[in-house]
Amino acid sequence: MDAQVVLKFDSARTAAAVARSTAVDNPPAGVRQRQAGRIVRFETGPLPPRSVRHTLDDWLRCAAAAAEAARRA
Repeated sequence: MDAQVVLKFDSARTAAAVARSTAVDNPPAGVRQRQAGRIVRFETGPLPPRSVRHTLDDWLRCAAAAAEAARRA
């Protein structure tokens, strides 16, 4: 199963903060993240459905926390 999440933020600064906070130093095969302007895109390659769900859940929680921290800064 493949999945893609695209988040659009109010500012490029917030998007960059989220991208930095959620970047994986040594990502597993098929996991990619890119930031361009106000957009952060997270993709998973062919993974079992349960792995995709857990990966996306973890990433979205981290992204939400990073966005909130950037908003408060």
